Amino acid sequence: MKKIVLAFMAIFILSVITACSSDTSTSKTSHSAKASQPPKILHGPNITLVAKKGTQQLANGVTVPVWTFNGTAPGPEIRVKKGEKVKITLKKTNCRLPFPIHWHGYPVPNSMDGIPGVTQDAVAPGKSFTYEFTANKPGTYWYHSHQDSVNQVDRGLYGAFIVEDPKEKYDDDYTLMLDEWDTNKADINAQLKTMTSKKRTDSSGMHGMNMSGMNMNGSNMMMKDNMSMYNLYTINGKSGDLVRPLKVKKGDKVRLRFINAGYLPHILTFMDMPLKSLQRMDSLFMIRSR
Repeated sequence: MKKIVLAFMAIFILSVITACSSDTSTSKTSHSAKASQPPKILHGPNITLVAKKGTQQLANGVTVPVWTFNGTAPGPEIRVKKGEKVKITLKKTNCRLPFPIHWHGYPVPNSMDGIPGVTQDAVAPGKSFTYEFTANKPGTYWYHSHQDSVNQVDRGLYGAFIVEDPKEKYDDDYTLMLDEWDTNKADINAQLKTMTSKKRTDSSGMHGMNMSGMNMNGSNMMMKDNMSMYNLYTINGKSGDLVRPLKVKKGDKVRLRFINAGYLPHILTFMDMPLKSLQRMDSLFMIRSR
């Protein structure tokens, strides 16, 4: 029997930025807590996403308010096969926030593109909308809110969207969504107040991605705010001991899909695990093996 080996991934200072200040919203949790499961994988072609608020444990002793798809941040990983006619329904049963879904990087019909005030109206609280398109471009993509997204995505309204090519065969196929969080209680409360203000919850508005608070500088996308407010990094919504190791067998052909849902670049280090190929690298990643 093949030996089981663990592929450990070290994210830039992930292991050391897990402490919280006295202002952090925390929940007492044993340091022996089991590693959590990643976001659920939903297989198409018919998918339902329910937007709702909740709380989520990001690390041992750190629980914060989040806005979620189907109860987790990130939301479910959606997997469909090339050629499938996809139907993804967004429901707003317990969500005060108006927003559509944008399919980041994926070519969909204009009416399905989720740009409020341009290609689609925001989906109002209590309403639903079904996105329909044919999945004909295999690859790694993601979906997210596209109204007041600087705040809504920051609080968890995003997830992975994978289009599988049946001709591509892998023994293991993992998706890893990277993000950074501000766990300061005062900052979180101020952000939530902004998100739920009447101006932001007016579904007739055209806030869209609202990048007015950002500055594009070279390959890095940075907000004008001090980025040091982010004090905890996550993989699939978890940090530190709660990040689940990736289990593979020696000799397996492994595909790792990385999506940076945050604003900061991340250095990915693979200890004693040389990479034979790197098909695609985004500008917000630096990947190395040693």
